[in-house]
Parts: sequence; structure tokens; C-alpha cells
Amino acid sequence: MELKDLVGEHVLTGIGEGTWPWGCENYFSFELDGHVYTAIEDEEDGYRSSIKTLLVDIFHCETRLPNVRVVATMEDNVDNEILILTDMLSGKPIANIGTEDFHGYYPCFAAKWMPENMAVNHGQ
Repeated sequence: MELKDLVGEHVLTGIGEGTWPWGCENYFSFELDGHVYTAIEDEEDGYRSSIKTLLVDIFHCETRLPNVRVVATMEDNVDNEILILTDMLSGKPIANIGTEDFHGYYPCFAAKWMPENMAVNHGQ
């Protein structure tokens, strides 16, 4: 499975992040439509990193969310391979997952959670 396979409308119900238990790589999990997707970081040489793999239904999400309707899109930048989850009510991005500067000399694993952009946190 690839991030681009998740493009479309979904219901986000969980987020989790931390360090992979069998190594030192970071992970970022998000639950869409009842399935937990986990992006595992490949630290490569310490200067470069990227997504090693995207696992499905292996982990659970530590942070539970109310049903948040999101639209998943791929960032419109050929140098980045980033999935953006946008809250459909607020119209703001609430999570970015992927690899920045994908084709460059210093790619970088990206996993950013922005709960401050969720409509529910603004009384919507």
C-alpha cells in the first residue's frame, strides 16, 4: 500500500506516534475508516530519512478522536511525497505524512500532527 492509495474522503478516529518498538525509527499512525495506517521511518544514514513502509492494522492509535471528516490529498509538489489530511469543517490541514524532498540528496521523513486546526477545537 502507498500513501496515494488513501486519497479521498475518510473519517479520522485516531492518531498515534512514537518510536518503533523493534528499532530506533519513528512511527506515525492514523486511523481512517476503522483501519490503522502506520508510517515507519527509515533513518537511513542519520542525515537522510524517508518512509520505510506503510503498515495496515498492525498498531493501534493511542489518541482517540471524535469522528473527524477529512479529505486526504497528496501535496502538489513533485519533490515531496506527502499525504495531507484536511479537516472538512475547518478546511485546514490536521496531519501531514510522507517524505519531503523525495528525489533530493537529503530526503526527510515527515509526520506532523496539527490538532489546533481541527474544527472541534474551535467549537465548530
